[in-house]
Amino acid sequence: MIRSIFIALVLVAAALVIPTAAAAQEGFDNTTVAPATDNETADDLSGCDVRVDRHTRICESSFEDGRSTLVIRSNITQDVDLLDMGSFTSGGVVPEKSVRLKEGRNRISLSGQKVNGKAGVSISTEHVTFSHIINTRSTLIGGPFGARDVQVAALSGALSVSLIVVIQSIRYVTGRTVEPERIA
Repeated sequence: MIRSIFIALVLVAAALVIPTAAAAQEGFDNTTVAPATDNETADDLSGCDVRVDRHTRICESSFEDGRSTLVIRSNITQDVDLLDMGSFTSGGVVPEKSVRLKEGRNRISLSGQKVNGKAGVSISTEHVTFSHIINTRSTLIGGPFGARDVQVAALSGALSVSLIVVIQSIRYVTGRTVEPERIA
């Protein structure tokens, strides 16, 4: 009788761990980085992971104090238009800026709004209009957190609860505790 209760508790604990690990994998973001083309070298593109078009890449982006700041690398001198995408949600005048990018790295700043913890900028080149989401930093806990972090947190929580269930079950089965304790 006691052995069957112990086995049942272990099976319940295992049943709690398996679905949690599967649920943590559902939100996995499968983002790829475009490789360098024939006329670009890895040195030219170090840190410039976001490809806008064949001549333009975003190297850095940040949002602080109501301003979006971008570092854009251009292979040619070109004119681009930037729009704040956060302003589309509130209506009204949308901040925009037209700039001439010189060949190489260019730092551009644009006033904007944060919506649901994110800010965004639209970049229009001669060939494409590209939207870029800027994740703003949390004031409490810094991040960027990815799918792997969510998986580790979910498994850690599930394994912690499972370990407590197993320990309390062993104490109950061996007679160290007369009444079962409420665990969670």
